[in-house]
Amino acid sequence: MLHGAQLVLQSLFPNAPKKPSWFSGFLPQPRELHGVKITKIEGEIPRALNGTFYRNGPGAFGEVSHVFDADGMVARFHFDDGAITFSNRFVQTSQRLEEEAAGARLYRGFGSPLPGGVPGNAIAGIDETANTSVLPFGDKLLAMAENGRPYALDPETLETIGEHDFNGTLGPHTFFSAHPKVLADGTAYNFGMAYGPLPAVNLWRIDPSGSLEKLPRLPLRHNTMMHDFAATKNHVVVLEHPYRAGIGGILKMFAGQDTLANALAWHGDDPMTVHVMDKSGAVKRFETPPDFIGHTVNAFEDKDGNVCVDYLGYKDDAPYRMLQSVLDAPPTLAMENTLTRLVISRSGVEKKKLARMDAEFPQINPRYAGRDYQFLYAVKSETGAWSSSRLVKTDVKSGQTSSHDFGAGHFPGEPIFVPKPDAVSEDDGWLLSVVYDATTHGSYVAVLDAAHLSLLAKAHLPIHLPVGFHGAFRA
Repeated sequence: MLHGAQLVLQSLFPNAPKKPSWFSGFLPQPRELHGVKITKIEGEIPRALNGTFYRNGPGAFGEVSHVFDADGMVARFHFDDGAITFSNRFVQTSQRLEEEAAGARLYRGFGSPLPGGVPGNAIAGIDETANTSVLPFGDKLLAMAENGRPYALDPETLETIGEHDFNGTLGPHTFFSAHPKVLADGTAYNFGMAYGPLPAVNLWRIDPSGSLEKLPRLPLRHNTMMHDFAATKNHVVVLEHPYRAGIGGILKMFAGQDTLANALAWHGDDPMTVHVMDKSGAVKRFETPPDFIGHTVNAFEDKDGNVCVDYLGYKDDAPYRMLQSVLDAPPTLAMENTLTRLVISRSGVEKKKLARMDAEFPQINPRYAGRDYQFLYAVKSETGAWSSSRLVKTDVKSGQTSSHDFGAGHFPGEPIFVPKPDAVSEDDGWLLSVVYDATTHGSYVAVLDAAHLSLLAKAHLPIHLPVGFHGAFRA
C-alpha cells in the first residue's frame, strides 16, 4: 500500500525528487466519514476519558504549492466509556464551494499563486482555508486560519454553518488568528493582522458565552507576519519579531505580482519589539534581541507582578522556509529551537533560556493557561523530515525532558492534554495525538498517560488523515 502511495506522490509532485516515507502523509483524503465506530483498538481506552477531540489540518493539497493553502478538513473523535466514533469533513468555505462549482482554482493563497501570472492574480481574492485550528465555543465549533474570519461548524456533525462574525462584531475581510488564547476561567483573547501602509494588530476579548469585544488597535512598526501571541489575566503581549514584508512587497502582493510568502524576509540584525497592553488599553514597548517565533507556550504574571511569556524561539526563519518548500523537496533545514522566557517588568525585558527543545506544536494542561505551570508537551523535530516519531515532555522548571517514541515511520501530531476528572497534579491526565503511520499509509489516535508518556491505546482509523496542525478537546 505504501508503494502505491509513493506512486501517487510522484504523480502529484512530478518535479520533486524521490520522497521520504513521511511525505505520503501529504496525500489528500477525499473521503468524508460520519459517526464511524472505531473497532480496531490496540490496548484499552480509559473509560474515564469522555468527550470529543477535534483536529484541523489540510485535507487536499492538489494544485497548491504551500502547506498553508490547502482546504481545511476537521476530524472528530468522540470518546464514550472506552469506545470511539470518528468523523471527518472538509470545511465548506465560500471559496471552496465556488471553486468546486467552477472545477478550478479561483483564489490565490499565502504561498500559492494562480496560473496566468499578474493578470490571473491581480483580480483574484485571497483564499480562506480554515485549515489551522479549532475552537469549541458555545454551541459551535470554530475552524480557523489567519487569512479570514473563522467558520462555524456543527460540533456533532461537522456540517459547515458559515462564516462566524460574532453577531456582526467581526467585520468582513478581517484576519482572525488561528491561535486564540483561552484562559483557565474560560475567557479568550485573539488577534488578527492588518497589513498596509499603517500596519497594526487587531485585538479582541471573547467572554465564555461567546460575546466578542474589540480592544484598542495596536500599531506595529512593520508589516510583520506573526502566527501567535500571548495573554494573561491582565495583559496581552504581542511579539513583533523581525519577519516582515516591506510596503513594496505588500503592494506587489495586493497587485497580484507576488505572494505574501515571497514578500516576507527575516531581518536578524533588527530587534524584536515586545508590545504589552494592560486591561486599560495602555501599551508599553520594549526591545530585545530577536528570535523567530512560531508558537508561544504560555504566559502568566509571577509573584512580583512581572509578565512572563514562554515561547519556542528560533535563530531565524528556518521553520517558514521549510514550510514553503516541503511540498517540493525534503527539508534540509535544522529545526533547532529553545524554550525561552521573557520576564517583562516595568523597566524592561529579561530573556531566559529554559531548555533546548528542537520541538514544535507545544501544548500544556489547559487548566494552567495564563498561570504559572511546570510541564510542556510537544512533537520532537528532526532535520530532513516534517517531524519525528517522538513526543516529548519537558519540565519547565528543571529543564528535564522525557519522550515516547512511536517507532520508525510513525509521525505523531500535536499532543492535546486532557486532565483526568479527578486530577491531583498538573500532569495527571492523558495525551491525545493523531499519528500518521507511513508503513501502512494509515492513521491512528494514540492515547498516552501524560505523567509517564506510556502508551495506553491506539485506535486505528479506517482512512488515513493527511498531516494536520492544531486541535482541541471538549469534555
